[in-house]
Amino acid sequence: MAQIVTRYWKPVYAFIRMGWKQGNEDAKDLTQEFFIFLMEENTLQTVDPARGRFRNFLKTVLRNFLAGEHRKSNRVKRGGGTRRISLNFPEADLEISAAPSADPEEV
Repeated sequence: MAQIVTRYWKPVYAFIRMGWKQGNEDAKDLTQEFFIFLMEENTLQTVDPARGRFRNFLKTVLRNFLAGEHRKSNRVKRGGGTRRISLNFPEADLEISAAPSADPEEV
């Protein structure tokens, strides 16, 4: 893994920086996260020399990784893609003001 990182860190960084138009620090962070992803997910175990060059394999994995990171960063928090409905009930205020001395349990 050390040889892969030594050999491919700069090209991966350049691809992220120029191809995905990331700033310096963001590109460095994504590059580091990519290599961590390679190690943690055992992605390199799926390399098959009969299917093509390692460079092409790495570019495909990198593109998929970056697409996933892009989706994560653009994900809408709390209820993304759902329709909002109003929970404003003006009649509730009318009922409360009609019985100001009523017990809250009764209301």
